[in-house]
Amino acid sequence: MNHLPFHRVAEAIWVSAALLSLAVTDSARARTPEQFTADHAVQFAPGTDRERALYAKIPAARAIVAGRFATAQEDLDGDGKRELILLARSSTLCRGGGCALLVLQIKDRSVETLLAKKVTGKLALTREQVDGYRALAVLDAAGRIALGNRSGSALFGKQVVYTMRSRARAPVLSAAEQTKPAEAAGGMPNVSDPKAQKAISKFLSSVPSEHETAESSGSALADLNGDGKPEIVLVWTLLGASYWHNTLTVFSQGAKGKGYQPAGFLALDGFAQLSSADNGVIAVDQTVYAKSDPTCCPSIKKQMKYKWTGKKISAWND
Repeated sequence: MNHLPFHRVAEAIWVSAALLSLAVTDSARARTPEQFTADHAVQFAPGTDRERALYAKIPAARAIVAGRFATAQEDLDGDGKRELILLARSSTLCRGGGCALLVLQIKDRSVETLLAKKVTGKLALTREQVDGYRALAVLDAAGRIALGNRSGSALFGKQVVYTMRSRARAPVLSAAEQTKPAEAAGGMPNVSDPKAQKAISKFLSSVPSEHETAESSGSALADLNGDGKPEIVLVWTLLGASYWHNTLTVFSQGAKGKGYQPAGFLALDGFAQLSSADNGVIAVDQTVYAKSDPTCCPSIKKQMKYKWTGKKISAWND
């Protein structure tokens, strides 16, 4: 199987999957033909460790590829290039109405999420297109497109079909762009001070257990309490077999040259990436969960602000 060039995807990419509304009505009914027909079943293969490492660079895909997952590739828009379909196979992401699924497209040096959904059953491509893309349909035991059987749902008695939804693209950084400072490339900030870098690396290597990894989602140096000494501000992600957690940590300089030491922690909801730390205020770009969002894909994007008091980190409203 040929693999899409995900090695070009930078850590700073914030895939638009986190921005999708997952409402069934919008996904399955907008500008659709009256009747769909199945073309062929989607053939999934178990995800490999190599694919896991590649797709983990996409924040929206991390939860899916952290556990057992499957992949497929299909040309949905007829351009001769296949889109990537990721399907969760872990017990954590396969409950409450199906398994988490993402459909991703790389085009014009960008990554776009075409669909983020919980699905159940065998999937097929439709012959028909909606807005230039084939849809995904759920098949019944006879190989026909299934009809919704949950009374009161938007799809009750109707074909269970999920259409692709185009969103704004997130840029894919070239190799040259990835070597530039993050601020110049428009991505998340990262400290350049050697002592601060060493403190962050030491901390991230000490946190995970044997089956976990920890990685930075942005760091900065800023004097948060006005004492004339800069603190390290770090947003980081702990990745487990089928889960992830984001945390904001502040490091202060210890007495008598002990270097930077953790001085405050705050758990962050959803996806999180440091935006800035200035004038004592820490700004974090977060994508948090709506009530209907599956575990893989929070959809509400907002910027949250925090302050460190010297003892704890608290939310701050200006």
